Amino acid sequence: MVPGEGEVPEFAATVDLSETAEGERASVPVEVANGVSFPPDKTIALLVTGTASASDYTEVSATPMLRARKTLATAMLARLKAGPA
Repeated sequence: MVPGEGEVPEFAATVDLSETAEGERASVPVEVANGVSFPPDKTIALLVTGTASASDYTEVSATPMLRARKTLATAMLARLKAGPA
């Protein structure tokens, strides 16, 4: 569904990094949760929060492109050092 007046896409993103080793990357699927899509391509800016610090992970592509009328984009995180996720 293309957004009408007052309709905006809602996003959901989850990832389990507990099995990601030092130096490995993990993909983070970002999906439209309410079925509303954009007519043109849109860049999504992600904010990563949680118990890990910036010294644990780096965002490889924290601004994935959501293509026109699509509902899924993928961001990437890279694990910088070993330790619990």
